[in-house]
Amino acid sequence: MKNKIITFLQLLPVFLSIILISAHFYRANEQYLAYILIATPFLLIIKKKFIARGMQVILFLSTIEWWTTVYKIIQIRRQYQMPWMRFGLIMGSVAVFTLLSIIVFETKILKRIYK
Repeated sequence: MKNKIITFLQLLPVFLSIILISAHFYRANEQYLAYILIATPFLLIIKKKFIARGMQVILFLSTIEWWTTVYKIIQIRRQYQMPWMRFGLIMGSVAVFTLLSIIVFETKILKRIYK
């Protein structure tokens, strides 16, 4: 029971990152992509290495999407002389959080589970 709780807590950043990127795509009127992404954590039930690697790829691509979005919106805000610093810090933090979520699959427990 303790191992399952620890595993869940280690995977929590992955779940949160997927929820955030799904909400991003949903708001961008990309519902199908949002639905697919929100379902991907259920693949973690399959205890195979390729599942963990696939999640890492999804998280990496999500990070790229975040940075692209941040760059585009900051450019628009600067063009209209709107404040952009706080937006950039918040969204940059989301991008970094998503990027760091990749690392959880490199912990001893998750490496042992997804071998």
